[in-house]
Amino acid sequence: MKLFRLSTYRLFRPSIFGYHKKMADPFKVMVMSDLHFSYQVTDQKLNAIVRQVKNLAPKYILMPGDLVDTLDMVDADSELNRFLNFLKSLGELATVIISVGNHDMYRKPKGGRHGWQYGETNQLFDQIRQLKNVHLLDNQVYEDQYIYCLGYTQSPAYYKAKKGVTENLSQMIKELQSLPENYLYHLPAKKIKFALIHSPVFLNDSEIKYQLREFDYFISGHMHNGVVPPVFDELINNSRGLISPTKKFAPDNSRNTLRTYADKLLVVGALTTFHESIKPFNKMNAFFPSYMALMEFTAKKTYARKPYIRHTYKNW
Repeated sequence: MKLFRLSTYRLFRPSIFGYHKKMADPFKVMVMSDLHFSYQVTDQKLNAIVRQVKNLAPKYILMPGDLVDTLDMVDADSELNRFLNFLKSLGELATVIISVGNHDMYRKPKGGRHGWQYGETNQLFDQIRQLKNVHLLDNQVYEDQYIYCLGYTQSPAYYKAKKGVTENLSQMIKELQSLPENYLYHLPAKKIKFALIHSPVFLNDSEIKYQLREFDYFISGHMHNGVVPPVFDELINNSRGLISPTKKFAPDNSRNTLRTYADKLLVVGALTTFHESIKPFNKMNAFFPSYMALMEFTAKKTYARKPYIRHTYKNW
């Protein structure tokens, strides 16, 4: 399906405009996730994403992980250059802030063996960081005049199966506690504070929320919109999907998560719903759009009662 599904959230945040007199209203932050770059992600699609960003004109682009499908997808120089040129084009339009997803750490085993193995990421990450206006955060922080962003990397240990559960709550708590205290606490009051965390599983847990209490928003992907088909996506207005990446049925926190001002979590669907690694299911991309979200912060009182939320479809 050659469609973008854009979710626009207009959010009443008058205080930030009081701090920054010259701030544009609305102040636009775009969210995209799970590109799963591979030879199957065509130049036509990459160019369409760039055009969509240009038309929407955000100040920032937040990308919470899974930029590549597996590390071997950018082993060839031609594919690596294609991937880096795409990020370079985004960096020419907005400040790009990226966190690390599980696929960004995987490599297919050689010799046709089953399963995945964790590969060396330093070279790719360094090449991304060399791009102008593109910031890859691997348990690091980006901060400027307007925003504060933590890019928290859920480690391989978090994703590995333990007693039948892939996402491991105790591992996530341990990893967050190991971060420098100044990454999580005493954060700047005059800036919008984002935590980019690839998997949203456990982000409703009370202990996790307590550790991340100073952040305004948690930005996640990973759930691929719960693989809910587009028509049902419009009819079923809750946060559950059909299936999670770990084969769990009816997973929560998969979609439609940011609905009230009490909500902090925004889970965006995938730019590529069925990735190269799950042949032959990747043929089903013909039935799913590419998902994007646009957060528009405003001081207009019309949006004070609840967020304005709109879902629109556009050809790419």
